[in-house]
Amino acid sequence: MAEKEGARLAELAALIAAGEPIDASMLPENQAQTDQVRKLLRFSNVAARLLSNADSRSTPAPMPERIGAWRLVRLLGSGGMGDVWLGERADGTVEHRVAIKRVRGASPAFNARLEVERRILATLSHPNIARFIDAGVDTSGSPWLAIEYIEGENLDDWLARAQPTLQLRLALFLKVCAAVDHAHRHLVVHRDIKPANILVDAEGQPFLLDFGIAKLLANTNGETTAMGFTPTYAAPEQLRSGTISTATDVYALGLILYWLLAGALPPSRQRASLAELYAGLEDEEIERPSETAKGQSLPYSAAALAGDLDAIVSRAIRKEPADRYGTVAELSIDLQRHIEGRPVEAREPTRLYRFARFARRHKLSFAFGMAAAVALIGGSAVASWQARLAQAAAQAKTAEAARADREATSARAQAQRAKRSAA
Repeated sequence: MAEKEGARLAELAALIAAGEPIDASMLPENQAQTDQVRKLLRFSNVAARLLSNADSRSTPAPMPERIGAWRLVRLLGSGGMGDVWLGERADGTVEHRVAIKRVRGASPAFNARLEVERRILATLSHPNIARFIDAGVDTSGSPWLAIEYIEGENLDDWLARAQPTLQLRLALFLKVCAAVDHAHRHLVVHRDIKPANILVDAEGQPFLLDFGIAKLLANTNGETTAMGFTPTYAAPEQLRSGTISTATDVYALGLILYWLLAGALPPSRQRASLAELYAGLEDEEIERPSETAKGQSLPYSAAALAGDLDAIVSRAIRKEPADRYGTVAELSIDLQRHIEGRPVEAREPTRLYRFARFARRHKLSFAFGMAAAVALIGGSAVASWQARLAQAAAQAKTAEAARADREATSARAQAQRAKRSAA
């Protein structure tokens, strides 16, 4: 019986690996209800969505010289929904450059997603989110979207080139968090936060890009995994085709922070295969950033990550959404507590830990206090020593006076005896 069940599971796994669609209703009821089969079906659902996403990108469309009021200059890159071009005003009214995203092919799903992205960007206004500029449909019927053009480089390229300090990495990450928090306050979940979707300009300012698979919480109810996402930075609920929430972005931010601090992703997340990531979810044990950092070339010691930063990252990337930080704002606040030397919520608030944070936060006053205490103790010791000297001197003086008095008494007695003898 066990061998037959194992053979059925192997056959089902082979069909999924070959990209064959699986109809759960066609499976025997006793088989469809087993944990192993349910896991395989969930994985099949996620894999099918990703394959569908890849297939939708396979048919390129001709690119006209002009779209709306914009003249196309050059190709900037290709993303999940199509191509991105550098555009500039074609009518000469004002010098203005934009990044124009245009859907490749005629996929209704991608057209709908671009329309969602346009509506999302139109509601967001934040210094670390590329601004929405214009939108429309070209002569071939393909929708396009123009956003603020940012002259910069992807976060991973910036990190490799700039080799920023730990303080600069934390400061940049907090700005990314502020952008994501702004989106969440407008009921938008990004769902694909990764280094390639964060651009850094010449001043070191980060910009969050590509809301192509973002979710409008106000317009959906219990929506699960989107058609496209990046498995390496995906939360467990995305890999399981589960319900998406703001906690999904918290997890991705936790992995971004891990990567920024340690210089590499956790070993369990460095696998390229979606199947391996999915299979390892149940028993995934993520190594602390301070451990991963030991094998990297960083401009600071791996020991600087131990303690607070390890704990903050660990809480952000917990498996269950309810166990993570409740909001991106809470993650930011805890990170700010660490920067300011205050106790962080991610750690156990022992008396020794709180005292250590207090001492770190008040280094100067603490040093002066210690110096004063040492001086006070030293002064008290000197005063005590001097008092003992004075007491000894007084005792010696008293003893000397007593001795002199005895000698005088003895001399008088001798004189009286001599006087009586003479008489």
